Amino acid sequence: MANARWPWVGGLVLVTAACGGGDGAVAPGTVPSPSAMASGAPPGQRLADQLTPPPPENHLVDLIAAGGHHTCARLVEGSVWCWGRNDHGQLGWGAPTLNMPTRTLPTLVRGLTGVEELSLGQQHACARSKDGTVRCWGSNENGQLGDGTAEDRYEPVQVKGVVDAIALGAGSTATCAVLTGGSVICWGGLPGQNAVPPAAPVAQSRTAMPVSGLSDIVAVTVGRAHACALGSDGKVSCWGDNAAGQLGDGSVESQAKPVAVKKLAGVARVDAGTTSTCALLRDARVRCWGRLAEQEFGPVPKPLPGGSSVAEIAGSCARGTEGAVSCRRGDGIEVVEEGGAARIAAGEGHACLLTGEGEVRCWGSNASGQLGDGSKLVRTLPTALRW
Repeated sequence: MANARWPWVGGLVLVTAACGGGDGAVAPGTVPSPSAMASGAPPGQRLADQLTPPPPENHLVDLIAAGGHHTCARLVEGSVWCWGRNDHGQLGWGAPTLNMPTRTLPTLVRGLTGVEELSLGQQHACARSKDGTVRCWGSNENGQLGDGTAEDRYEPVQVKGVVDAIALGAGSTATCAVLTGGSVICWGGLPGQNAVPPAAPVAQSRTAMPVSGLSDIVAVTVGRAHACALGSDGKVSCWGDNAAGQLGDGSVESQAKPVAVKKLAGVARVDAGTTSTCALLRDARVRCWGRLAEQEFGPVPKPLPGGSSVAEIAGSCARGTEGAVSCRRGDGIEVVEEGGAARIAAGEGHACLLTGEGEVRCWGSNASGQLGDGSKLVRTLPTALRW
């Protein structure tokens, strides 16, 4: 997720989480609800389990993404599974009338094939397919699903007019995509001019619209109310709210159009947070600007202490070139995983890693079941996903 960001806490997220299964479904051995009985579900069986098939016997994962309070993964055989909060249908498994607000175990997202990329926002999710189309589901209050409506969608719907996307970025209330040729389009609550903190998008579009002033773009990331684009030349441009200096142009004035980030070049990856932005350089160092939890970087990029030899950044965590995962806590760094991580993803209060063997492990807040371990317990160490 490239939107709301949690503090650099090394997985020690001090959140009081509810305990128990918490799927909103009938627990095994209990009396089923009237809705469960009406559906024909056997007594004592979870209704949610009636609506999604079991995962394949080989449930190895090759792609993960984290949102506000939900998480998704793509299996090596191509299917996509999500878990966590589902109050707006962000898990993509349908049946909105069942009123199941959370899911603590992976649930199949319906109607997706050929998925190449996943990007999760605060309360929605999007998938880019091999054919260049994009499908989104979940909250749509600001038009962030791009289907021309403002109605929540409980199963994936295709973004109108997008047929040649090569990269994707979902934020709190907006989604952007890079198209073949390097142009950028966005839809939803778009970051805009004169945003006032606490920033809210000032422009909305229920369908994709081009972002002027950008060319030769290879990646895009969206935060709470700002967005940034990475060019093929390794330079970054940002636009939207700038109250904390998260645009990196040396000012704190919001910008309706993209502005170049100062004193920054050779970027390999960029990640927009709530009121901050960080870039991973091609030489494995990290630069950040804006305000990240307790750390004030200011309106121009500054080195991230201890951020050397980094292969990937996500929220408050980084994956080292040797596969170790570390997260920031105030001015310190705490190692969460000593090695073996192939990818990482971070949500609002939780994070996940994917091992080279296709196993997912998550830690942090778990009040909505976003860790996928079948519980709602806070985990301070990476905990294996349950299937």
